[in-house]
Amino acid sequence: MNCFTFWTTPAPKEERACSGRNERATDEEESLPLRHVQSVFWYTGRVVKQYQRHPNTICHVCKTPVYRRPIEIKRNRGRVFCSMICYGISCRKEMPCSVCGRPILSGLNKKTCSRSCANHRRTGMKYHLNRPKDKVVSQKALKMRLLKERGMACERCGLQTYQILQVHHKDRNRRNRPYKEKSWMNTGLMRGGVG
Repeated sequence: MNCFTFWTTPAPKEERACSGRNERATDEEESLPLRHVQSVFWYTGRVVKQYQRHPNTICHVCKTPVYRRPIEIKRNRGRVFCSMICYGISCRKEMPCSVCGRPILSGLNKKTCSRSCANHRRTGMKYHLNRPKDKVVSQKALKMRLLKERGMACERCGLQTYQILQVHHKDRNRRNRPYKEKSWMNTGLMRGGVG
């Protein structure tokens, strides 16, 4: 039987009689379940029922069965979605609220889930935006800090030109990283090349 011969609306009795088909076959065709067919508009102007493909994979989020072409499944590495809503759910990233611990969608400065959680402990909340004041991360920052604390002169020869001063180890041990520790007693400002 051809699947394109089923009409969505039953044909009048005159057309049934002139079509040459028996009445019993037409009644069976009309009683087919509609979940396996899909309406398509052809050049004749009549709506024809067409076979719908069986699902061959499931949605990555809601696990509903969907049909996708095999090349599309391969291109997306098996991540197939049934709708744009499920695709949006899979793209979002969640993090816990800093007050109550409920999951919220992550944002650039978003720390709490609601206004009430933001007001709950406003004074006690620490955002840690800046680094601690007692740590130095770079060589330049260490030089500026030593210039402020120990003066603008070389510690060996007393030269007052601070532009050519560099940070050196007093104990000549390079493994002592002064900007990794809180104390930098082993470092000093000396002329370049000395050391």
